[in-house]
Amino acid sequence: MKLSDIKIGYKILGIILVFGISSIATTMWQNNSMDSAQAEYQRITDKLDPAIVKITQMNQFAYILLSSENGIAYQTCPSSVCELMNRNINKSNELFNQRYSEVVSVAPEYEAALAPFKTRFNSLYENAKNNLVPRALKNDTTLGPILATETEKVEAFWTELKSLTDQKAKENADKIIGLNKALDDKQRNGLIISILMTVGITALAGFIAFADISKMIGRLTNQMNSIANGNLKQHIDGQDRGDEIGLMAKTLGIFKEGLAEAEKQREDSEAAKKQAEAEQRQAMLDLADGFEASISKMVTAVAAASTELEASAQTLTYTAQQTTEQSRAVTQTAEESALNVHTVASATEEMSASISEIANQAAQSARIAKCAEELAEKTGVVVRELSDAASNISGVVGLIRTIASQTNLLALNATIEAARAGEAGKGFAVVATEVKGLASQTAKATSDIVAQIAGVQNSTSNTVEAIAEITRTIGEISHISTAISAAVEEQMATVQEIGRSTSDVANASGEVSQRMSGVLAGSTEVGAAAEQSLGAAKELGNLAENLNSEVNRFLETVRAA
Repeated sequence: MKLSDIKIGYKILGIILVFGISSIATTMWQNNSMDSAQAEYQRITDKLDPAIVKITQMNQFAYILLSSENGIAYQTCPSSVCELMNRNINKSNELFNQRYSEVVSVAPEYEAALAPFKTRFNSLYENAKNNLVPRALKNDTTLGPILATETEKVEAFWTELKSLTDQKAKENADKIIGLNKALDDKQRNGLIISILMTVGITALAGFIAFADISKMIGRLTNQMNSIANGNLKQHIDGQDRGDEIGLMAKTLGIFKEGLAEAEKQREDSEAAKKQAEAEQRQAMLDLADGFEASISKMVTAVAAASTELEASAQTLTYTAQQTTEQSRAVTQTAEESALNVHTVASATEEMSASISEIANQAAQSARIAKCAEELAEKTGVVVRELSDAASNISGVVGLIRTIASQTNLLALNATIEAARAGEAGKGFAVVATEVKGLASQTAKATSDIVAQIAGVQNSTSNTVEAIAEITRTIGEISHISTAISAAVEEQMATVQEIGRSTSDVANASGEVSQRMSGVLAGSTEVGAAAEQSLGAAKELGNLAENLNSEVNRFLETVRAA
């Protein structure tokens, strides 16, 4: 299938589909890339980074073990300090192994690097538990060299584990930097791909619009102009196309064939026209002969009729003069009567207009009162809704107050736990103190809000009562305005009936006057017409003679043509 056989609508739809599918594919590719990077970033921040924090805590437990060993070695046992140091040694071992298990569970890839440190720590703990502590409890004074050796081991342990921690932290930071760079690269590549696809699709659309559609339409336009100028041999391009342009070309071809057929018929009609003109000339000659015979009789009859018309016109002129004088007297009397009736009608109409204005004002007052009543009712509903909303806010504020109390309690517990943690919990203790302060401020703010809401609810209750009283008063005003409007409408109906009766009488008087004026004018016109008829009768006799002469000349011209 050729491009020219595809419908224009399908071409446009195809371009839109290609653009849409390419945009969707690019978007899905970018989203997939971002999802993968986001998952890796989430794994680092949610698992690997917390694991590094726990490894740091493991290193701190090694120092706690060492400090507890030194503490119990230089104390006189038994004592409460010796017991505390012994418990710290056991607790540091317990917490170390607990943090190790937590790290391995969230970051299994760290197990191979941490296993040797676990073995070394357990060795330190076993030496302390089985050797140092029993001797210290017996107040052995020869533990100095052993403690020095343990100190060197713990410091080496701490240095190496810290180095491992820094290495893993740097690896995580490098991974995040790499993820950000990869995302930037993929976004840039996606933008480049989108631009290239947009340029390609735009070029395709331009080619279809200009090379395939606009060019052919321009050629068809030129060919149409050529055919319109009479070139019926003009070749028409594009009739073999399957789209709308091909349909236009086929239609233009049919139009050209129709014009050619019409031209052929015109040439055939020219010959028929010449033959018809010859036949028409003969018919005109025959008609002239018949017309001459008929018109002679008519001219004679017209001359006789003009004589009789002249006598009748003289009689009609006299009669019209008598009628005009009588009509003029009757018209004067009717005009005086109509003037008096119109005066009464005007006064009645003015009275009706005043009452109508009063009725309109009363109706407007009733409508305004009704609108005010409805508005007051709506305002009452809004104020009641405001009161309900204030009650709802009170519930929410109560919930906030409860949350603030719980937060305060949690902050207190956190402060206690931080105190138990010693040096490692100082930072957490500061945060817990800040949280406690914020919880106290929140509780105070909620108390102020409750007081303000109580004031709002009291004001809205007073407002609802006032609006109810306003609504009742407006309702009474609306009822009174409606009664006034009804009474005024009854008076207006009575006055309007009087006005209509007076107007009917005035119209009747005016009609009599008009008719008499018409009679007067008619009689005058009859007199004038009679005089004109008299002149016309005389003129008609002269025209009859002239007509006879003109007919003779006309017949001579027709026969000579």
